[in-house]
Amino acid sequence: MQAAPKLFSIYHVKEDGAMKPDATLQVEITVPPEFEADVVRDLKRRGGSVIRTESVRVIKGTVPSDGLEDYGAELRSMTAGHGTYRAYAPQVSR
Repeated sequence: MQAAPKLFSIYHVKEDGAMKPDATLQVEITVPPEFEADVVRDLKRRGGSVIRTESVRVIKGTVPSDGLEDYGAELRSMTAGHGTYRAYAPQVSR
């Protein structure tokens, strides 16, 4: 069974216990189909890339952590209040 990803954090702990800012976060954005193209364009404008869309409604990709500042409010504005997202640090394989 796979562990659930951690929720958004702009810092992660290195093995030596020090904190360092993440350069890139994974995002999962859920939007109504009519807003998908706008959200994908906005994700790319923020320096992100789309890894895949699981359906017409779920967009997965990566975005630099500083590109997500105020993203929740902007996503709600772009999608008439219907879009949601979650961001998390990439899982590291050991």
